[in-house]
Amino acid sequence: QFADDSNFLLSDQSLENLMKRANTELKKVIEYFESNKLLVSKHKCSYMIVKPKPRMEIGETELFMGNDKMQKVDTLKFLGILIDENLNFDKHIEKVISKLRSGIGALLRVKHTLNYKSKHLIYMGLFKSHLDYCFVVWGDKISIGQMKELSILQKRAVRLLFSARYNSHTAPLFALSGITPIEEMFKKESLIFMSKYLSEKQPKAFKAIIGDLREPSKLRDSMKKTFKINSKFKKGNLFYEMLSNWNTCDQKFRDTKTPREMKKLIKEHIIEKNRHFECPHKKCFSCKQSKVKNQKTQIN
Repeated sequence: QFADDSNFLLSDQSLENLMKRANTELKKVIEYFESNKLLVSKHKCSYMIVKPKPRMEIGETELFMGNDKMQKVDTLKFLGILIDENLNFDKHIEKVISKLRSGIGALLRVKHTLNYKSKHLIYMGLFKSHLDYCFVVWGDKISIGQMKELSILQKRAVRLLFSARYNSHTAPLFALSGITPIEEMFKKESLIFMSKYLSEKQPKAFKAIIGDLREPSKLRDSMKKTFKINSKFKKGNLFYEMLSNWNTCDQKFRDTKTPREMKKLIKEHIIEKNRHFECPHKKCFSCKQSKVKNQKTQIN
């Protein structure tokens, strides 16, 4: 009987008009809930204002749920994603980092007791699931510092899968496991998204945002082309970044006919890239240790 996880979106060019309209709409919402015998936990209701400019000053605002004043917050949870008032996803990335650290803890506990397949299942359930969830939404907002931290955590997890040394190179391990390095993930998700979009396997709502990039009867020829990015998308916008990744990727990716073929090709490309990794350092301690280990194995 509870009206659980209800979200309402409203926009206006004027903050004053926005608040008036919001209070009017909330009265209708309360009437609807009461008419349909739905209960509302008013103390749990909150609202957030997304400002046109991050540094823009917002004065006092008031919204009411019935006779109760609603709490104003700077972060909201929507379908498992933490969205903040500046739309930079810092809070969500912090949450993901916290979850990944927990996954690392689980892998540390079973490092010497479980085999690779069992540890891989733990990685998929407690690490990859948090990293992958809606990555295309927040992946392009990761700062350099956050990317470094996420990369370190992922590399540590991959080393634990193989019980490798703490300083061993991870590129061969990524190739063996088929895991995508986080640095490659946004580009991968962008190409898969665009492949689905051009194959008309994405929700129609995206068409209203991106526009029609191709003629319906020329799918194969269209996917080989690059597309002019709409001037309404600026650098830093999600769709701008996805279209840029599509335009700058190798021709072989745009030649794919289906999203399934795209996924397979990307996986093969990443594995091949990591397999042919060459250490840039001449006197690398990790390479030296690996060479000594291989020599001992041959002697034994």
